[in-house]
Amino acid sequence: MDRLPDIQLIEPKNGSGVETKAAKIAESVPWPCGTCGVREAGICRAFLRIDAPDAGLQNGRLHQDFQKSLPRRNIYDADRATENVFVVCSGWAFRFVQLPDGRRQTLSILLPSDLVSGMALFARKLRYSVQALTKVTYCRFNRAELMGAIAARPELLNALTGIFVDEQERADEAITDLGRRSASERIARFMIQLMNRLAARDMVRDHALDFPLRQQRIADTVGLTTVHVSRVIGAFRQEGLIELGGGRLKIHDLAELRRIADLQ
Repeated sequence: MDRLPDIQLIEPKNGSGVETKAAKIAESVPWPCGTCGVREAGICRAFLRIDAPDAGLQNGRLHQDFQKSLPRRNIYDADRATENVFVVCSGWAFRFVQLPDGRRQTLSILLPSDLVSGMALFARKLRYSVQALTKVTYCRFNRAELMGAIAARPELLNALTGIFVDEQERADEAITDLGRRSASERIARFMIQLMNRLAARDMVRDHALDFPLRQQRIADTVGLTTVHVSRVIGAFRQEGLIELGGGRLKIHDLAELRRIADLQ
């Protein structure tokens, strides 16, 4: 693919643009894009037109600030102004809304190369928080620089539009799942959708994938109680559909799981 010299990325200096309490204790990390295994996925592909091992390393205009976070630490706090757009580089995170009484609704699971949200390109404040689920490395782009790059190269907008459309489609599916689907359908769809997203990043082998999600996180995502989640997963195990444990999920009968998920 052709290199985009006017939208190359440069290694940042540490210590810029910290917004959250969690970010204040986040540790800066070296520039990792050169060896990243998912740099051709998600938003990274739009801004790193890779045609050589060192493509995009010199004379760039888009600054990146890399940080890492421990699990259960917020990367972004709801309604806090920020000039940055966040991208997950490695590890898993999630977007969530927390109600005044402490209840949470997980809006989406964020995987490597995921933009935290397309809305971050247009809004200084987001209505949800973002928390690290595992150890996470993430990147912060300056919003104004990103928007300037998009204005200068309209074809990049086409690439980003695909990301926005995918995000909206997943949100629409989640609304349908929460409003109309059974518990078994919700959990089966959740597992298959995660597998498909990871497969697009070449992170699935023989229907086996990392799955660092406890039952409470699954429950918060699919709108069920942990007891109900445990019952459904137990039934899937008994029927020989899946094997789950040690942070790994193995799908033994994908066809039957797809039938349950209404994904025929």
